[in-house]
Amino acid sequence: MFSFLKRFKSKKQNTKEVEEEQNHNYMKKVGRQHVAVELCEQMIDTSRELENVRDEYRVVSSYLNDIQILEDLPPNERAKLIDTATHINNLNRVRDELLETRNRISDSQFAQFQEAEEELTRSIKRLESNETYLSAIERDLHTLEGEKLSWTIDKKDAKHEMKQLKRLVIWLLVLFATLIGVYVVLTFAFGLNVTLPLFIAMFVVATLGGFCTIRYQDCQREVKQCDVNINHAITLENRVKIKYVNIKNAVDCTCEKYHVKNSRELLYFYEQYLEAVKERKKFREANDDLTYYSEKLVNQLQEYQLYDARVWINYPYAICDKKEMVELKHNLIVRRQKLRNRLEYNVNALNSMKDRALASLDEDSAYRDQILMIIKRLEQYNQGAI
Repeated sequence: MFSFLKRFKSKKQNTKEVEEEQNHNYMKKVGRQHVAVELCEQMIDTSRELENVRDEYRVVSSYLNDIQILEDLPPNERAKLIDTATHINNLNRVRDELLETRNRISDSQFAQFQEAEEELTRSIKRLESNETYLSAIERDLHTLEGEKLSWTIDKKDAKHEMKQLKRLVIWLLVLFATLIGVYVVLTFAFGLNVTLPLFIAMFVVATLGGFCTIRYQDCQREVKQCDVNINHAITLENRVKIKYVNIKNAVDCTCEKYHVKNSRELLYFYEQYLEAVKERKKFREANDDLTYYSEKLVNQLQEYQLYDARVWINYPYAICDKKEMVELKHNLIVRRQKLRNRLEYNVNALNSMKDRALASLDEDSAYRDQILMIIKRLEQYNQGAI
């Protein structure tokens, strides 16, 4: 009985160990398949990168072949290319200079001036005339204000003088009455003969009184005349102010319309507009000429069966100058060498990933045929990569 249990327990333990070993082998097998699939995905990405680098490498090599063709051209044929390329260089320079000075005025202001081009000269002259008239009106207003102030001061002085004369006349009347009283007392009370000196004194007092009265009347007339002058000045000032407001409104309206501060600024912008019109005309002509010579250069280059004749429109200076051509060639050689290094690196990476993927496959792997097919296809990409 005990021996049977012992054998049963031993058999159960052996079965458990076998199952664990099988599970371990299965997980190991699944892990290798997973690694193989990941490596295949990496190989596909790398192959795409390799294909892009290979295409770029071919393009750069084609450009170098084009440069070699151009360098080997006979002198007479090269002279024709240089002549056309020189025109393109000069037109590019003119166009760049025009682009640098193109922002004389804003595009919106240019459009506004273009729309009102026929009336701009009249608007400038009218604005200048209005500003001149406005300055004259301002001077007239200042003059009237000064005259009004002067007449106000004269009126104030005349009134002050009238007040002083009025006091003086009163004192002279008192003095005259006093002299009469003294004359009566001395003559009738004391029997003195003071007629002559007192009459002389009273005559002087009366003369002064008459002069003061006449001057007082003159001051009254001056006050009335000042009032008349002041009222006339106020009337003229009101009329001038009405004209001033009308002219000022016309000036402000014109300045607001063209977004300027005065006629000088409007004239300046108008001159800039005329320059911009000339420059835009030159720019259009330069563009037309540039299109003509660019097409001419492409047609000339196409006779030599170049890989890309149109690309030389961007490098006319290299056709004109041998040093520039040498520099361009050097840059392409350096670029091609870098591409070659990238090709070698990607090929080595593909071979390494292929070896690791093959090493991780089992004979009975479900993905074996697919992975082998992918590897075979990638090997075709590797051929002739460099």
